[in-house]
Amino acid sequence: MAEELRNQNIACNNIINDFVDEESKAHTDLRILFHTIHRKTLRSLVLGQLPHDLHDRYSSNWNNVYDKEGPGTYLIGISIEDRQGAFLNWKEIKKVTGHLEEYRAGCEAWTQGQLGESYGQSQITSAQKSAIQKACLIDNEMELDDDKKWEPGSRLVAPKCMGGKGGVSNINHLIEMLGRRVNESFDEDTYQISSPVYTGCGRRMPKRLLGHDPDYSNLKSSSHVLRLLQSCIRYMGLKPLIHSIPIIEVWEQRLIGLSEVLVTVLAQSLITIDGLNVIKPGTVPGAGDTNVDFYKEAKKAVWVMRPWFRENLQESLSYLQGRDILQGCFETMKAQYKSVGELRKSIDDTKVEQGKIEELKTNFSEAEEDVDKRLQDAREHLGQLNSFLDKSSGMFPDLSEDEEGDSE
Repeated sequence: MAEELRNQNIACNNIINDFVDEESKAHTDLRILFHTIHRKTLRSLVLGQLPHDLHDRYSSNWNNVYDKEGPGTYLIGISIEDRQGAFLNWKEIKKVTGHLEEYRAGCEAWTQGQLGESYGQSQITSAQKSAIQKACLIDNEMELDDDKKWEPGSRLVAPKCMGGKGGVSNINHLIEMLGRRVNESFDEDTYQISSPVYTGCGRRMPKRLLGHDPDYSNLKSSSHVLRLLQSCIRYMGLKPLIHSIPIIEVWEQRLIGLSEVLVTVLAQSLITIDGLNVIKPGTVPGAGDTNVDFYKEAKKAVWVMRPWFRENLQESLSYLQGRDILQGCFETMKAQYKSVGELRKSIDDTKVEQGKIEELKTNFSEAEEDVDKRLQDAREHLGQLNSFLDKSSGMFPDLSEDEEGDSE
C-alpha cells in the first residue's frame, strides 16, 4: 500500500523507504505499531468503513479502539445524519463537486481581481463578484457565530478555504478525489458506506479532535479541505456528522509521527488517493510534551489494558514459526522428490515410450496373424498330401512295401 505513495504529487519517498528498508529502525517501529491495531478495526480502516462501523456509540466495535486521552494518531470520518454511518450517494457527490467548482471559481476571481492588495472591489466584473459571493455563502455554513457570517451586500471577503497565495490545487484534488467515488452504474439512491477520511496525530488527542468537530469549533485549525467538504454538504441542506476515532496510542514521543505515517498508508487518506490529507504524514514536531508519567500511562494502556497487542504478536509469531516448519518441509520435498518440471518431463517421456510400445504391440499382432495364416496354409497342404497317399495305395502292385516306403 505504501508503494501507492510513490506516484503521488505529495513527496513521500522517505516514507516509502521506511516501509521497504527492513534493516531500518523505523521499519521495526512500524511493524510494532501495526500490531497495536485490533484486527476488526484494521479491516474497517483499510476498507474506509470506520464511520459506518462505529456510528453507534454503544456498538461493541468501540471495545476495539483506544480511549481518546493518550498521544497517538486518530481518524476523522464523515457520515450524514440519519443514515446510520453512511456517506453520500453518487448523485449527491456530483452536486457537492458542483458546489466545489463554484467555490473554486470564487477563489480564482478573488486572486484575479487582486482584491487582497490595494485595489478596490469596484474593479471586478459582475461574474467575479457573483463567484466570490457564492464562496462566502458556502463559508457561512461552518461559522458558529452568526455575527461573523458574511452578509449579502456587504464588503466581499476572501474565501476562507483558499490555499496559500490564492492557490486552488487542493480544491482541484478534492474534486478529483470525489469524482473517483462516482459510479453511475450503481443505484443513485444507494448511500456509500465508505467515506473519505482525514488522518491526524498529536500528543494530546482530545484537544486535536475537538478542532475538527463543527459542534465545538469553527474548524479554523482543521484541514481546509475537510472544512470545505462539510460546508458544501451543509450548503446542500444535509447535516454531516464527524466521527473522531483514535487508531493508535503510542508510548514514546518519537512514535507519534510514525503512527500517523502508518495510519495514513492503511487508510489511503492522502487527497491524491482517497482521503482528505493534503500534506505528507509524519511531520509532527519532535520536541514537546515529554512527561514521563504521561507516556508511561499510555504504554500501560496499550501493553496491559488492551489484549489485542499481545494477541496480534502471538499470532504473528505462530505464523512465522509455522512458516519455518513449512519451509523446512518444502526444502526436504525439493531435495527428495522431483520438481514439477521434472515430473512433467517424465510424463512426456512416458508418453513417448508408451507410443513405442503401442507400435510394437501392433507389429506383433500383425506378425502373429501372419504366422497363424502360414500355419493354416501348412496344415491344408499336409492334409492334401495325406489324402493323396491314401488314394494312391495299391496303384503300383509291382512295388514292395519297402519300395513304396522309399518312394515316399
